Amino acid sequence: MSIDWQAVGGASSAVASLAAVASIVLAYRGVRLSRDASALDRRNYLDGLFVRWLDSIDALDSAALPFLHHNPTEKELNEGAADLPDAYPEFHLAFQRCQSATNLLDSTGLFESKVGKHGPDDIDTEHLIDVFQGALWAVYFSVIRYSPAEVPSLRAGNGRAQSWSGALDQVEGILSEHDVPEQYFPLFRTSVSRVYPETAGLSAWQAADQILSLCKDQIVNRYIELVGSRFPWNR
Repeated sequence: MSIDWQAVGGASSAVASLAAVASIVLAYRGVRLSRDASALDRRNYLDGLFVRWLDSIDALDSAALPFLHHNPTEKELNEGAADLPDAYPEFHLAFQRCQSATNLLDSTGLFESKVGKHGPDDIDTEHLIDVFQGALWAVYFSVIRYSPAEVPSLRAGNGRAQSWSGALDQVEGILSEHDVPEQYFPLFRTSVSRVYPETAGLSAWQAADQILSLCKDQIVNRYIELVGSRFPWNR
């Protein structure tokens, strides 16, 4: 019985081809799994930074309460600032942690997008972090300082209050000092008016806190959009 070496060679070639195809498929699956794992790690890292940022905002709100509930003395009113040596270090630390968490979120590069506004009430993506940082400074100063315009109300025991437009003017001054584009000031006033009527008294802190809340909500929404479109589910 003779061996058909041509048939044997053909069979060997077919087996080798199948093995090569199988190797390619396995290699592709390995690369795909590795890429998916890397993308998932990236998503977990981003979400960790994001949650840390949200927590830092809550911590800042809590640390501000002793100042907001404090009844100032005449000396404090004359000096224009509350004298709370026990509360200030905690508030200042919470402020710094919020700044750091915001800088870490910014370092991801997510908010460097050149995508414009989504609507007339939106802040440009590339400006979001800078505007939030400016609003953060506005909150900080409006908490630790007493505005001269609010002193009469404080002396009368009615808390921090001044005219609606005066409070916005004061906050916008702080925002300008921290390079927040004035193009967003009308948006800020509209946002504040939805919560605090223009006919009512308003404190600088209330105005600044509402602007910070607006920025926070827009960052949250934009983060969900950007992460959902880039990592890792919608490739």
